[in-house]
Amino acid sequence: MKINLGTALSVFALLLASCSGPRVDPSSENGSVDSEETSFSGEDIFVERFQDLPELRFSSFSTNADKGKEYLLKMKVPYSGKYKITLSNVSNYQLYDTKGNLLHDFSADFQQEFQEGELLYIRILAAEEKRSLDVNVSCLDHLKVLPYDPINAPDVSSFETTSVNSSSPLKASELNYSKRNDGSLYVNCNNPEKLTDADLNKALTRNALNNQEVFFTFEHNNAVSGLFYYGYQVRNTGEKDLYLTIKNLGFQLMGEGAWYGEKEWVDFYNTDFRVKGIDSFTARQESNYVSYFGFSNKYVSEDHQPITYRVPSGKHIYVMGGTTADAYNKTSVYFTANKRIGSGCSNGAVLFDVHGQAEGAFYIYRNPDDIQEDNKTHQGYITTKEGDDTQYGAQYVGYDNCNGVVDNQATWIFNDNDERQHLPVAYTNYYADDVPSLGEPYAPIASTAHLQEATSWVTHLNPQSYHTAVGTDMTKYYTVKADDGSPIVIDNDHYDGRGCLANLGNWMMDYIDTFTFVNQGDRDRNIVVEMTNNGSVACLVREQDGSPIIGTEQYTIGIGSTSYGDAIDDHFKYTRLIPSHSVVQFHVEYNLLANSYGCVNHSVELL
Repeated sequence: MKINLGTALSVFALLLASCSGPRVDPSSENGSVDSEETSFSGEDIFVERFQDLPELRFSSFSTNADKGKEYLLKMKVPYSGKYKITLSNVSNYQLYDTKGNLLHDFSADFQQEFQEGELLYIRILAAEEKRSLDVNVSCLDHLKVLPYDPINAPDVSSFETTSVNSSSPLKASELNYSKRNDGSLYVNCNNPEKLTDADLNKALTRNALNNQEVFFTFEHNNAVSGLFYYGYQVRNTGEKDLYLTIKNLGFQLMGEGAWYGEKEWVDFYNTDFRVKGIDSFTARQESNYVSYFGFSNKYVSEDHQPITYRVPSGKHIYVMGGTTADAYNKTSVYFTANKRIGSGCSNGAVLFDVHGQAEGAFYIYRNPDDIQEDNKTHQGYITTKEGDDTQYGAQYVGYDNCNGVVDNQATWIFNDNDERQHLPVAYTNYYADDVPSLGEPYAPIASTAHLQEATSWVTHLNPQSYHTAVGTDMTKYYTVKADDGSPIVIDNDHYDGRGCLANLGNWMMDYIDTFTFVNQGDRDRNIVVEMTNNGSVACLVREQDGSPIIGTEQYTIGIGSTSYGDAIDDHFKYTRLIPSHSVVQFHVEYNLLANSYGCVNHSVELL
């Protein structure tokens, strides 16, 4: 219900009358206080109680009502629209303005309109203590939440749509692939690629996660004897409450398409990716497809909405997988906990915001008690294992100071003088001329700049090995040695632990290409954007405003002829009309799936 000013003041007066006793400072009580010992009077006191709270995304909220009956939150609305809020173990859900005026007071499920950027001061009163308090929030106009939005797109109004002279305006577009870096963290675990009993109960990754966005991904082949759990544990290492907002998550331990994480990416992107050409495969192609990919083409996104968890000091939850027996409030994020796996290949990806001091560690284990005694060690980067001298050192583990998304913008201006052609591009990449393929492990490589001009380009590849690869898109792996714990980095400009050029592929990272086309001619033109890869890419096209274009969601399939069957080239191809005297802009978003070849070829053709 909505409350007018007179009613709001009356309710607020009743609230003040029911509260007595000393003020509670949220900086010491972490935003959760005993409502029977709280003064909520006056603008100054109200502001004081909220000022030190972190600004969270307006989302679902979960905690155990174990420190009293009142919880205070400061949340910002991500989208304009109508929100549906359902309450469990909540006696009152109250919304205030920044001066402490009560705007809404709900004791049952409700729907409410909110505006993007609106800051909400929220007071939640629990109905019972020592029980889970849960608020479910979903925006009815944004049920499919994508992990990232395009940034830095050129202003379409800045382009002239009529040629200033009769010559061709077409020039090579400068590519500017770069990792998005806003203080976030990307963590990937693919080493050792094949897990064995020796990896049980050890942190495969361990990182400080303090007040930042984190994108964690993993892919492993399971060779552990018996069943075990995967769990990415986040532990509150500070003195104040920790708030974790899980935004996107995909977790596939087994099932059809598990080798490439088919269900993982459907869930992570909240997008129903499909193999488009499957109905036209020959029997020989289908045999190849089933042997290597095995996608079901049936997984449907669960459309999870973001959720925020409160974690007290010293406690932990698993933001993906794990076990409820040891997790605070028996938390199971999107019901991914308590799932055991034996053989096969498993994949996962989770994007979450950290508000507070925390540490993240990725474990495989059978009993949660076995991993609680040690919160310091880190297995580190393994180059070899008994019985295998090559495989493990070819795959990597570590973190990079970026948020797991790569951005690029490309713009072409053309008119009627420009004939059908693949549009030109230019970019600068970095590699060492005549670099030896083998060197001292972890040794630096002295790279120099090289200008590339072409009509196609390659991403997801180390330019030391492939001299025309873009290269500026590639991640780094900061980690430690397994033998002595000393810090190392593996990237384009360092040899890896085997002394080889790093086998980097940027698997499981998000890419967003922003394309802008300016047609200054008198006739309509078509353009075709293509990507090819041996393996699989999850991709979709988004309009200028970032909204997905329905029907473009695709898993690409590429594989050569094998003993199982014939070659398949079911690649990404998107055609768009560019009307005369117009500017058209859209975004192609894609992710190279694990177990694919680290190489994506790109081209744009003007028809």
